[in-house]
Amino acid sequence: YLFVEQQGKLQRNEPAALNRLMEEKMKRISNALSDFSVEVSTSPVTPQGARDVAVSEKRGKPGYRIGQKIVVSFRASRDCYLTLLNVGTSGKLTVLFPNGLHRDNFVQGGRDYQIPSEDYGFDYELQGPPGVERIKAVATLKKVELLESNFAPDGSVFRTVEAASGARDIRVIQKKVEAVSAADWAEAACEFTVV
Repeated sequence: YLFVEQQGKLQRNEPAALNRLMEEKMKRISNALSDFSVEVSTSPVTPQGARDVAVSEKRGKPGYRIGQKIVVSFRASRDCYLTLLNVGTSGKLTVLFPNGLHRDNFVQGGRDYQIPSEDYGFDYELQGPPGVERIKAVATLKKVELLESNFAPDGSVFRTVEAASGARDIRVIQKKVEAVSAADWAEAACEFTVV
């Protein structure tokens, strides 16, 4: 009964069910065998002159409000090629990096990166619906084309696909990183609540 009920929720594109499906798929991309590391985190954008930061901790995860602007930060311990994935609260998969503005996904080890940074010219504003949002960074020491690099065919900065296509993309990434030596790739993830 539960399987049939879950399938029905997925077919109706219910955000919470789609998000749980994508969480399970992303967890399968995991490597604990490498000394090569990646970090990924989020932080709120604080307006100039603001005294208070509107972030609440909920069970160890940061929480943000719909409409709040955030920054995604990442860093690798070594020079590498990094792909940054976002599964939104709706279950859609967005490739945050590389993107239409930064098509080369090479990053320097030890350097901090942010999306958006000042040179992006836009803000990352949370749109909802309420739920849990997940970000996954996958880095390889050698250039590996984890996903198609045509970015968004409609000309937008990021490539975004519905949950079903996103699940397929995550399986493709998983297979590609499994073909790479465990010492030559790393991953990291973070999640936060949107209320």
